[in-house]
Amino acid sequence: MRAISSAAGGMLRARLRAAARLRGGHGDTMAE
Repeated sequence: MRAISSAAGGMLRARLRAAARLRGGHGDTMAE
């Protein structure tokens, strides 16, 4: 169960990061 939740959390994080990149674009590139 722990492995599943951690994998799901990683996928959600990646999705949020991708969404922030698409939305912000300029600001996120400097933050990374």
